[in-house]
Order: sequence, then C-alpha cells, then structure tokens
Amino acid sequence: MTSDLDPPFVAEMVAPPKSFISGDWIVLVASTLVIGLAMTMSIRDQSQVLAPGTGFALPELCNFRRVFNLDCPGCGMTRAFISVGHGDWLAAWRYNPASIPTFAMVAFQIPFRLAQIWRARRGREPLSLGGWGYYPLVLLIVVMLGQWVTRVLLGFG
Repeated sequence: MTSDLDPPFVAEMVAPPKSFISGDWIVLVASTLVIGLAMTMSIRDQSQVLAPGTGFALPELCNFRRVFNLDCPGCGMTRAFISVGHGDWLAAWRYNPASIPTFAMVAFQIPFRLAQIWRARRGREPLSLGGWGYYPLVLLIVVMLGQWVTRVLLGFG
C-alpha cells in the first residue's frame, strides 16, 4: 500500500517473489563453488582427486561403478572439471567428453544468475531463454549418453 505522500514510482515497484531470488542465489553460489573447486583441486595419478591445498585424496563416490562394475555416463566428470579448471582441455576430453559443454553451462550460470538477481532487485521481469534454454541441456544429455555408449558399452575409448 502506498500513501499520498509516497513518490509516484513506489506504487509501480513490485518486489519479486522471494523464491525467485532464493533459487537464483542457490544456483549462483553452487556454480561459483563448483568452478572455484575445479580451479583449486588437483588430480594425482590420473585417478585420485585431491582436496584443495592438501594431499588428501577424496574417496570415489560413483555408486553405479560399485554396483555394476561399469563407468556411469558421468564418470570422470570431477577429474575433467578439475582439468578444465586448470586449462587442460585434452585431459578433460579424455576423462569425459561431455565435461567441456557441462563446464560451460555451469560457468554460464554465474553471469546469468547475477543478471537475474540484479533484475529482481530492481523490480524487473526475469530474463527468459524461452524454449531455447532447454536445448543445451537436452543436447548435453544426448552427448553424455552417446559418449558413454561409445566408450563403455561398445568399447571405443
């Protein structure tokens, strides 16, 4: 509610829904954390992921591999992200070819979510990618499954 004493623009300003801002903040923080960890973690012997600033190797977390004794479509993604974070694109490709577009999608979230938060704080409508926003995700899933079938199930790679 506005009073007669409020400036005219106050009545036109509408606060964005709280969940809109919260969701953007969550994605922004998560994406920044993933990119930051990719740049600070390291790999030992092409198989062990080391915690940032330590020599401590993190345990393997792939339950698919434990259960089925096969790599999953996302196997190697952590090591590949670390490789991209250190500028080693070839190693990233070897660990998981889908990692490069996935890393790009995660990195894209940082400026996109900052823009969304900026727009929300100014009472503007959020940016919309429309239906096109889902195509990269669908393409990524196809690439991830395709490289997995090619490498693991057919034995090429």
